[in-house]
Amino acid sequence: MFKIRKHSFFNILFLLAFASFHLACAQEDWRALNISEKPFMEKLSTGDFVLIDVRTEQELKQYKVGEPLHINYYDNSFKDKIASLDKREKYLLICKSSARSDKALKLMHEMGFEEVYALKGGIMGLSKRY
Repeated sequence: MFKIRKHSFFNILFLLAFASFHLACAQEDWRALNISEKPFMEKLSTGDFVLIDVRTEQELKQYKVGEPLHINYYDNSFKDKIASLDKREKYLLICKSSARSDKALKLMHEMGFEEVYALKGGIMGLSKRY
């Protein structure tokens, strides 16, 4: 019969708990970068950030904020276009409701981008037109 030493069992249990905690923290890191309107607009107004709009071309025609770099989330080359960006640059993401910008934020976080934020609630959540 297979025997596990008592200290080996606790070491394995500790490692599993540590890994789970680390994974949970890593997931929270990118979610914390989903920011509300005021800090988003403050960052945008500094001129230090590249604004990326991940909506479709038709959505962009309806209303746009500032002069964004347009990278359609549904485009087949979306990941390649994101990967081609400078990871040391600062980025702000925007979409209609924040569903796509949240996904893009997570992707960019996983790709190693240093500073990226997404507008919580997207354009639909804005209190006024900019």
